[in-house]
Amino acid sequence: AVAALSHPNILDIHDVGSAGGVSFAVTELLEGQTLGERLGHGPLRSPLPWRKAVEIGLSVADGLGAAHAHGIVHRDLKPSNIFLTSDGRVKILDFGIATLEVRDTDAGVDDVMAITETGTLVGTAGYISPEQIRRKPADQRSDIFSFGCVLYEMVTGKRSFAGETAPEVLVATLHKEPQDPADLAPGIPEDLRLLVLRCLEKDPGQRFQTARDLSFALKLMGTAPPAARSGAVKTTLVTPSLAPKVGRRTALIAACVVAAAVLVALAWAYSSRSSGRIESLAVLPFDNDTGRTEDEYLAEGITEDLINGLSRVPGLRVIARRTVFSLDEKDPAKAGQRLGVQAVLSGRVQRRESGISVQAELIDVQHGAHIWGDRLSGPSSGTSALAAEIAERSSRSLNLPLSGADKKRLADRSTHDAEAWDLYLRARYHWNKRTEESYEKSLALFQKVLQRDPKEALAWAGLADVYNLQAFYGFRPPREILPQQRAAALRAVELDPTLSGAHAALADAKYEFDWDWKGAEEGFLTAIALNPNDAVAHQWYSNLLSASSRFEESLREIRLARQLDPLNGPINMDVGLASYFAGDDVEAVKRLKEAAELEPASPLTRIFLGFSQLRAGRSDEAISEFARAMKLEEGQPDPLAAWGHASALVGRRAEAEDALRRLKAMSKERFVSGVAFALVEVGLGHKEKALDWLEKAADEREGRLVFLRVFSPWDPLRAEPRFRAIVRRLNIPPAV
Repeated sequence: AVAALSHPNILDIHDVGSAGGVSFAVTELLEGQTLGERLGHGPLRSPLPWRKAVEIGLSVADGLGAAHAHGIVHRDLKPSNIFLTSDGRVKILDFGIATLEVRDTDAGVDDVMAITETGTLVGTAGYISPEQIRRKPADQRSDIFSFGCVLYEMVTGKRSFAGETAPEVLVATLHKEPQDPADLAPGIPEDLRLLVLRCLEKDPGQRFQTARDLSFALKLMGTAPPAARSGAVKTTLVTPSLAPKVGRRTALIAACVVAAAVLVALAWAYSSRSSGRIESLAVLPFDNDTGRTEDEYLAEGITEDLINGLSRVPGLRVIARRTVFSLDEKDPAKAGQRLGVQAVLSGRVQRRESGISVQAELIDVQHGAHIWGDRLSGPSSGTSALAAEIAERSSRSLNLPLSGADKKRLADRSTHDAEAWDLYLRARYHWNKRTEESYEKSLALFQKVLQRDPKEALAWAGLADVYNLQAFYGFRPPREILPQQRAAALRAVELDPTLSGAHAALADAKYEFDWDWKGAEEGFLTAIALNPNDAVAHQWYSNLLSASSRFEESLREIRLARQLDPLNGPINMDVGLASYFAGDDVEAVKRLKEAAELEPASPLTRIFLGFSQLRAGRSDEAISEFARAMKLEEGQPDPLAAWGHASALVGRRAEAEDALRRLKAMSKERFVSGVAFALVEVGLGHKEKALDWLEKAADEREGRLVFLRVFSPWDPLRAEPRFRAIVRRLNIPPAV
C-alpha cells in the first residue's frame, strides 16, 4: 500500500520481494539526518526557529495528507521517523506499523483493519495518541496528535508529555496537559500556539479533522504576520487592488477563505479559553436530608448514577465511587483539592409530599467559584432521570460534550417500574457494604428486581458482581457460582452492550472459569473502550496481565486504576500485588504497607503483605501479618492457610499441622478451597499432597489458580510434571 504512494514527502519504495526466506524492500537512498538527530537528545535537545518548524511541519502535513487520502494511517510519527535531506527536502519514514482503512462503500461504513495483531499497543510513548493507548481504532486524527507532539518538540525543545518511564509517559498522555508552548518559547505567534494545542487535544473530535486542514492552517501561518500573545489577531486580506495578476473573483474568494480561517481560529481559541479546560471532576456523596436513615440508599443511588453517567463524557476524568465515599472531607472545595480535580459536584436529597427534591451544585475547585446549581424534583422512583438531568446540565456548564446517545443512555438507565428501581437501589446499597451478609441481601434484592422486570440490564450486571465477589472471597464454591456470574454478565451484555462493568465481569469469568485468556482480554479491552474511567476494569485487566507474566503492562493498568480511584483499598493493594508478581519485593512491601494504612481492616492486604515479606526473607514479620489477618477474619480459611504455610517454612511444623487439622474441620461446615490445603502442604515439603490439592482446586475451578506461574509459594513445585500439567490445563499463557 505504501509503495503505491508517490509523494515528495514520503520515502519512495521502488520494489519489494524475498530471497532466501528474507523479505526486503528497495527504497530511495537518502542523505542527511533525522529530525530527532537535528533536535538532539536529552538535555542537549535544541528547539528550531518557529518559521523553520512550520516549514518542516508543512511538509510532514502534506505527506500525511497524501497517505490519508489513500487510507493509510502511520501510527508511529515521531522525530526519528522524519528525515531532513541534505538538499532541504523532508521525508516521512517507516510506515511499518501503519493501518490500512478499508472503505466498504456498499455498506456505507469505514472499517479499520490493523496489519499488526489486534489489541496490541503499538506506537512510541510520548507521541502515541490517547485513543491508541486505550486500544481504540486509530484514524488520521491519531497521526495529527502525533504531529502535534513533534511540532511541540520542534518549537520548544521539550517533550509534550514527559515521565521517567514509558508507563508514566502514557499516563501523562492520557491525563495531563502539556505545558503551554508559549511559556517555553515566548517568541512564537499566538496562532502557532493555538494550532499546536489543538493538535494535542485528548478528544479526537477537538483536533484538526484532516491533515489537509492542518496543512492549510500551516500555510496561512507561514505567510501571515504573527498574532500577538494577548489574543489580538493581525491579518492581511488579499484584495483585487493588491493582486493585479489575479482575477477579481479569485482574489475575493481567497480573501473570504483567509477571513473564514481567522474566524474559525478565533472561535476555537475563545471556546478553549472560556471552557477553563475542566477535565477532571469528583461527584461527592450526596447528603441524605430526608431525616430517615432508611433513605440513605436514595442519596447513594443518585451519586453512583452521576458517577457512572459523567464518566462516559469524552475527555472528562471522573473519580470513582469508592474513593469519594472514602473521603472524610465535607467541604467541597477542600475535597476537590485533596482529590486533585478541577471541579466537584455535590448535593443533597430531601423528601417532599410528591416525591423527592435534589439540590445540586457544581464548584470550580481552584477559585472556589460557583459554576452551576439548581433544585430538581421528581418521584422517588425517578432518581435516575434526575441524575441524567443533573449530568447533562453539569456537562453543559463545563462546556463538555454530552452526545445524544449519552443523554439517552442516562435517561434509559433505570427500569420504568417504580418498585423495581427502588429495589435496585437498595440492592446496590447492600452490595457496596462488602460483607458476606450484605452480599446475600444484595443477591435477594437483585433477584426481586428481575422478577418484576427480567430485561433490566443493570440488575443482571449487579447479579454478576455479587457472584464474582462471593466466589473471590470463598463464600461459595467457584464451580457453583462462577457459571452464574458468566450467565448473568452475558445476559446484561445482551440487553445493554454499552455496560462496561458487565463486559468486565464476563471477561473475569472467561479466564478464571473458562480459562479463555484471549476472550477475556478482548472483553476487558471492550470494557475499557466503553468507559476509560472504569477503574475496576483497569484493575481486573491488570490481574490478567500479571497472571500472563506481562508485568509492565499490568503495572500500567493498575496505576491507571489508582489514578481514577486513588482511595480504593483493593486497587491500592493490587498496585503492590502487581509488583510482587513481577518479583519486586521492595516495591511490593512498600505499596502493600500503604494499602494496609489506607484500609487497616483488610485481611487480604495483610495476607499479600505477608507473602511479600516472606519472599524478602522477613519470616517473623510475615507470620505477624498472617496472624493479624486471622484476627481480622476469624473462621476464614485463607489467613489460616497462609499462617500454616509460613509456620512450616520456619520449622514450626506442629503449628502447620494444627493449621491443616483446623482447615479440615472448617471444610465440614463451609467451602474450603484446595488451594488452602496445598499452601500448608507445600510449606511442609509434601509435594505430592500439595499437587493432589492443586488438582482438586482445578476441578473446583478455583479462580486463584490463574496465578500459578507468578505466585512464589508454588516455586518448589515448578519442575514437577504434574504441576506443569495443571498449568497447561488452565491454558495459562507462557512467560514472554
